[in-house]
Amino acid sequence: MINALFSKLCPNCGGDIESHRLLRGLPCKNCLPQEVKRDHLCRFLKGGALEQLCDVEEKVERWGELFERTVGSHPWSLQRSWIRKVFLRRSF
Repeated sequence: MINALFSKLCPNCGGDIESHRLLRGLPCKNCLPQEVKRDHLCRFLKGGALEQLCDVEEKVERWGELFERTVGSHPWSLQRSWIRKVFLRRSF
């Protein structure tokens, strides 16, 4: 594969990023110097848009656990979408 450099497309900082990192769902080398598995990405990020999304996903997970304990069933995917928007402070 030919490696390309994309200007201002890092999903975390908006900087330059290589194509192979984009394909793996990783941020640029400045945001994450070592490549890690995508499942472990949230452990290594410090600052930026992706860290905010990791924080929101953690809150959604905790909310889902509370929902299950309170209601007795898993929340629907639509309910998870709604709570994600609430945590991101986005309009419905």
